[in-house]
Amino acid sequence: MATRLSYVAGLGRPASDAEPLVRALAPAIGDIPVAAFGTADGIFDDLAAASDVVAAGLEPGSVLIGHSMGGLIAEVTARRYPQRVGGLVLLDSSIARLRSDGLSDAARVRAAEWLEPAGRIGKALAGNLNYRRYARLTYAARQRFPRLGRTLVITADTQRGTRWGMQQTAMARSIGAEHVILSGTSHLLATKYPEQVAEVIGKWLA
Repeated sequence: MATRLSYVAGLGRPASDAEPLVRALAPAIGDIPVAAFGTADGIFDDLAAASDVVAAGLEPGSVLIGHSMGGLIAEVTARRYPQRVGGLVLLDSSIARLRSDGLSDAARVRAAEWLEPAGRIGKALAGNLNYRRYARLTYAARQRFPRLGRTLVITADTQRGTRWGMQQTAMARSIGAEHVILSGTSHLLATKYPEQVAEVIGKWLA
């Protein structure tokens, strides 16, 4: 049985995204402590720092769930702190890759800092600037920290047959994860389809 659960929301999403899924998971996980992280927590500013923050609340046997770009943070956390993570769930996670957009990391960070004070939209744009950097760093983490425990990849049905869907399948295969394409769903899995997601996770944890 899991000892704790942590949920890492996607880019531009609040920590409260975890609430519908946690309620739906209650029969499977019982009354365990839950931590949730969203854009307001600054998790899209620095990947290593974000994984440290997420890991701080984990104990051996914890379940870690990451949605979209939050999946990169969740995966890096699981790789850097394998002794604390008993299960990793990636919900329509962003894809780790080496591809660059031509901006240096320093230029991207400066642009993100400039956008940061510009309210919610500015924060979202700043986080998006960090996406490719996070993707490259996650790819690098796979090489540096190859150990990854039990992992489940859940992909939205709308991605079936698309490039994104094929990348999800390839990612699941490359990291040795179980892979489920959830019928009749779209990207916001935890908030729009919590019961369906919880059913898959509950069976996986059983």
